[in-house]
Amino acid sequence: LDDRDRPHVAWVSYDGQRDDVYIGRWDEGAWSARKRLSGGAGDCWRPVAMRDGHGRLWVIWTQNDAGNWDLWGRFLADDRWSDPRRLTDGPEPDTCHQVAVDSQGQLWIAWQSVAAGAYEIYLAQVTPQGLQQRRNVSRNSASDWEPAITADGRGRVYVAWDSYRNENYD
Repeated sequence: LDDRDRPHVAWVSYDGQRDDVYIGRWDEGAWSARKRLSGGAGDCWRPVAMRDGHGRLWVIWTQNDAGNWDLWGRFLADDRWSDPRRLTDGPEPDTCHQVAVDSQGQLWIAWQSVAAGAYEIYLAQVTPQGLQQRRNVSRNSASDWEPAITADGRGRVYVAWDSYRNENYD
């Protein structure tokens, strides 16, 4: 078996002073030694692990740096982890992310962020160079929250979310 055939899990661990994102691999009946993926601030949340169509294992999480929550990620390719990469860097919080892989093997991410005073839902492709084709998919003055994302066999990506457009979360 190569690394692609073994399940991985990512999690946040708190050591009494800081959070860190870790990953482990199921290897012959036991979890492998964990590897710390995050660095810096030590305030992390919601790691998501997904393999793209190029065989790269991605872990993406939200991390608080100097009072602002941004998306961060790393990927494993050719048995080496990339350096941690900040994927968003706006002044408002970027949180509640979910990921999916389309039929072409492209990794996509949906998340919530603030624009013009309201929470909006964004979508982008995830590449080793960062986020590509970033766009606001909810575009409404009412707050939109908690995206879900999936892709079909034709390469289409779908995003759903909660919205306060009718003065309640639908």
